[in-house]
Amino acid sequence: MKRRWLLGFLIVFVLTVLNTTFVFAAEFDETSSDVITISGGQITSKEFEYAFKTANLAFGIDRSDGLIVPYKNNDNVVAIEKGGVLYIDKNIWNNISKNQLAKSMHFFMSGLEAQENTTNKEAIITFMKDMQTVDEDVGRIVFLAIYSEFKADMTTTYNITKPAFGIVNIVFGVGAIILIVILLTSTVLDLAYIGLPIWREFDITNGGKPNVLISYDAVFVVKEKEKYFDNYTNVYLNYLLKRSWSYIVLAVCITYLIAGGFSDILSFILSLVSGFTSA
Repeated sequence: MKRRWLLGFLIVFVLTVLNTTFVFAAEFDETSSDVITISGGQITSKEFEYAFKTANLAFGIDRSDGLIVPYKNNDNVVAIEKGGVLYIDKNIWNNISKNQLAKSMHFFMSGLEAQENTTNKEAIITFMKDMQTVDEDVGRIVFLAIYSEFKADMTTTYNITKPAFGIVNIVFGVGAIILIVILLTSTVLDLAYIGLPIWREFDITNGGKPNVLISYDAVFVVKEKEKYFDNYTNVYLNYLLKRSWSYIVLAVCITYLIAGGFSDILSFILSLVSGFTSA
């Protein structure tokens, strides 16, 4: 009786091991018309297995016999490799979550890239390109996988450089305020110089040299009007045209402050004030 029980246990154990080991054979048929193939070139089976395992571990699946994507309580074998060729089951591919696929492909490609060397580098690059062009649906998921990696890199870069951005914004904001004050003050002094003859009398008392606070443009338009006795020319309009670039800079500075540069400066000042009051 004990021998029969032991024999039955061994048979069940062997069948379980065989089913676990060769489960992909029952789940995936590479001869199906729904399967598309991509040549891996010089990428070896071991390198594919490592990439499969990297992707599968992202879902908590410790297998390297194929690309497995869990969906609706099923472990779906999306792709396998045989003889250096990747087989993708489009029927399964089109019926599972695209987000899950993109996640799986992201880690699969990362697994391949982690094994790059002088022997397989070109093969991996060619393989990646072929994945994007072999099929429209597959290419779309590969693009999403690449974009997710790029987005993650950008997020990491932003988090690293974020403290420096605050300092740069404060510096630019202070610079914008200084430029605005200089340009506005210069404009007021120039208009006073153009419109008030008594202001220009300083030139005579100063040996004919204009005040250093007056811009060259203001002096030029006044001298042009006096030289030709042109009463029909609008001296203010001529001045504004000559100073057009200055007002473009002024507009940019004001826009920068409105867009948030001023808030960074205000936050910085408030943090300093709160630091002094709490000390």
